[in-house]
Formats: sequence, C-alpha cells, structure tokens
Amino acid sequence: MTVLYKLPLAVSVAHACLGQIFFCLTVALAILTGAQWQDPVPGASSALPAIAAATTALVFGQLLLGALVRHMGAGLAIPDFPLAFGGLVPPLESPYITVHFAHRIGALVVALAVVATAAVAAAAPGGRSARAAALLVLALLVLQITLGGVTIWSRRAVPATTSHLVVGAALLATSLALTLRASRFVGWRRVARATAGPGRHPFP
Repeated sequence: MTVLYKLPLAVSVAHACLGQIFFCLTVALAILTGAQWQDPVPGASSALPAIAAATTALVFGQLLLGALVRHMGAGLAIPDFPLAFGGLVPPLESPYITVHFAHRIGALVVALAVVATAAVAAAAPGGRSARAAALLVLALLVLQITLGGVTIWSRRAVPATTSHLVVGAALLATSLALTLRASRFVGWRRVARATAGPGRHPFP
C-alpha cells in the first residue's frame, strides 16, 4: 500500500510502526520459548515491571515520532544540534519544525525514563539479568542520542540515518526484554511465596 499509494504519510508511518511491533513479537517469542524461561529466578522489585513497561511504551512512542519526522521530510527542519536554531526552543512556525522538536523532547523523556528504570533495576534484590539489560538500555540510549546528532551534523547521511533507525529498534527490543524478565521475576516470587506454605522460606 505504501508503494501503490505513492508514500502517503499515514500509511508510511503505520508501515514503520507495524515493523517495530512485528520485531517486538519475534523478540517476545524468543524469550518466552527459551529454555531459561522456566528456570527459577530470585525475585526483583515489584516496581521494576511497571517502570520498564512504561519505558518500553515511551520508546515506541518516540519511534513513532521518528517515523513521522522521516516520512514528513522533517529530518533537517531544525538544522543544528543540540541547540535548535541557536536556542533551546525553536520558533514553532511550521509543522515540520514542530514535529522535529517534539521528537527531540521525546528523546529527553525517554532518556529520563531509561535512567529511572536502570536505577530501579540496580536497586532490586536479585535479578542480575534485569540489571544487565538495564545497563544495555543505557548504553543503547547514549549511542542513539549520539547517532541522532550525527544524523543532523552529516545532513542525514545514509550510514548515520540507517544506524539511528537500527539502534532505535534495538532500544525498543531491549526495553521489552527487560519488561518481560522483570515481570517474570515478580511473578515467580509471588508463586513461590504462595506455594512455600507457613513457616517455610520460598527460596533455598
């Protein structure tokens, strides 16, 4: 449809978002059907699944904004970075500048969410794989913001722009993996407590 209808904005953005959803489904299938999924694990903070899920949703929203920027042709609507026309807030005099600036604000919101998720994961008892995933999300976040700057500085050079898209997908998938792992930690802990019986500790 994207090709036949000559790249209409709504269809092109929907195509990009559906691709990300399909990728997330394959990642979820790989995790849920893996051999390690049934292994007992120590419990983690009950706050971690919620904040990880919220971060995943924010990353997806940011990718949606990125697809909108790309398919509107607004990638260079603000030609400088990290400033915007030499200031913190650009003159929002066109939809292209507005969407581009919204994408930058979205990056800031995602960065705060990722840092908060990593902090909660680091403080959680047990769940080393969740903390490792949180550190990976932090590393991908730094790389993604850097690539966003390089994309503008290079005037949307193909290697930088393509890498920006790839790392964005990796950031989404890693956030989803962290959410699934964290949810499993809490779920297994609750089941263990329920089946341990009175006077017994659920963990050896």
